[in-house]
Amino acid sequence: MLLRDDSRASPFIIGKMITDPARFWGRKRECQDIFTRLQKMESSSITGPRRIGKSSLAYYIYKQGPKQLGEAYEFVWLDGQSNHSASANHFFGAIAGSSSLAYRSADNLTDCLINFEDAVKAHPKKLVVIINEFEILTDENHHFEFGKSFYDTLRLLAEQGCCALIITSCASLKELCKHVLGVSSPFYNVFEQITLKHFTTEEADSFLVHNHDGVIMAPSEIQLIQTKVAFYQHPLVLQIACDSILENRESNLPEADLLKQIEERVSHFLAHEKVQEGRRMKRETAGNSKDSHKLSKPTDMLISVLIPVLGIGLLMLEYGLLIRALSNLQAVLLALVTAILGFAILIFVGRSVDIIGESAFYKLFSQIIKQIPLLSNVADTIAQVATKLQGK
Repeated sequence: MLLRDDSRASPFIIGKMITDPARFWGRKRECQDIFTRLQKMESSSITGPRRIGKSSLAYYIYKQGPKQLGEAYEFVWLDGQSNHSASANHFFGAIAGSSSLAYRSADNLTDCLINFEDAVKAHPKKLVVIINEFEILTDENHHFEFGKSFYDTLRLLAEQGCCALIITSCASLKELCKHVLGVSSPFYNVFEQITLKHFTTEEADSFLVHNHDGVIMAPSEIQLIQTKVAFYQHPLVLQIACDSILENRESNLPEADLLKQIEERVSHFLAHEKVQEGRRMKRETAGNSKDSHKLSKPTDMLISVLIPVLGIGLLMLEYGLLIRALSNLQAVLLALVTAILGFAILIFVGRSVDIIGESAFYKLFSQIIKQIPLLSNVADTIAQVATKLQGK
């Protein structure tokens, strides 16, 4: 038997997103990270293999966000599979329909983007848009409506702190950007990637001893799961194992048959390699994970030290050479022009070259720019010009 009889009440949720916050389990560190970033209106990308709990985590943030952050925030839930993904206009209309955002519909994409940008900037609340199964917007059927201009608009609004985005996807956002927008796209750089893995052993064991709506696992049942069920720390495997044991209290199958039933139910939802994937990801370090876009510490330190030292050194060298032929004021002015040009080049390179844009120095540099409206506007102008030049 692959599926349980749904006429029997069970507190364990199998094969669907958890929508009741009371039934959501674990992920305390991930939740804390996301809420901390939302306090600063920063965006997050939730990635991981299928059935690992990405949608459940995102929905928990959606439901608990107003309680955690207060009435100044407004949360919107969108699903990539819904009809809202038919066009940008439908997409923006869905956000407005689920919030107090004053978005005006338009007949063409450009006007839709302009109207949405204006509406978000004028919105009195802190808007948080959660997009579940984001990769659907990046498939071949959505390239025209959800192209570079669409993502540039979202990036601009996110960078300026006008709205925060939380997205879920199996592939990393960096991979999706390369697929849809090209390797030079800066869109993913505004997100902090949170890669979901198996529960920790502590989280899984705590789940097993917890009282689930009056259902409590016996010590022998807990031991069976811990010692005989492969990858029981996987959220779905854990739910299936507990549900099967609950059902077996009535059917009283032999242990071997019970374990076979659990294995069959797991395989109904996930191939074996997909169950293992979350465990492999758990053992990988951030530097070794192929989906991670973080630099190794030595490389990050080298870039973060080399760029500012090189920049300051070149300015000092230029000033020393200019002062011999020009007055002090002229030398200072020319050095200032060079500094502005260097500022523009750094913005362009940081958003075009992964190894620069991912460094701690460039992230700090970007944060400083965001705090200064004039520099932020200049940076956006440079980025738009660079984007047009790259598109030609």
